[in-house]
Amino acid sequence: EISFFENPANSTSATYTGDVYVAEVELAGFSKKDISIRIVDGVVELDAKNKERSQKFKLHLNDLVAEDHISADLKNGLLKLTLPKKTVSEAREIQIK
Repeated sequence: EISFFENPANSTSATYTGDVYVAEVELAGFSKKDISIRIVDGVVELDAKNKERSQKFKLHLNDLVAEDHISADLKNGLLKLTLPKKTVSEAREIQIK
């Protein structure tokens, strides 16, 4: 499972729904250009900064998240991160040459 935010606040939530984890952060007053999201060593780092204030969040991922397929959407001050689960591949036999 996905762990919750480092330093959780009332403005954050993380849930699991079917094949994806969903993390939400309330960022009222910030625009897309004010927000930076990056993944470093299995941690999603979110930095929101404008002239009035600055907020930072970290979300620790696990090995089940497909990091290459994470997406983000900002609507009405709510940033929604969609973190799809990796598909588990079936075992296959390897032939010896």
